[in-house]
Amino acid sequence: AGEQLFVRAHDLRGLGTTYEFPIVTRFAGSLTKLIDNEDKRISAPLPLALAHVGAIRAALAQNIRNTDDPVAAELASELETQSAAFAEPWDD
Repeated sequence: AGEQLFVRAHDLRGLGTTYEFPIVTRFAGSLTKLIDNEDKRISAPLPLALAHVGAIRAALAQNIRNTDDPVAAELASELETQSAAFAEPWDD
């Protein structure tokens, strides 16, 4: 399941901007950083991964396309910060 989530997140990272949803690209990029290898997928905090999925779903459902929306901008920033902090030991 983790690998499938990574594949879908990777696809969304590439397609978000193409379909005029750059905020989805940001959310998906952060998620891919969180789970981009098997060791990370096993250890990644499930609530953080689910927060990314929820953010993507909310952006699409509410037609939030970019960081002009202050809530989306803050959420993207926080998700990126938490993903980077989690991924740091693996990125050395």
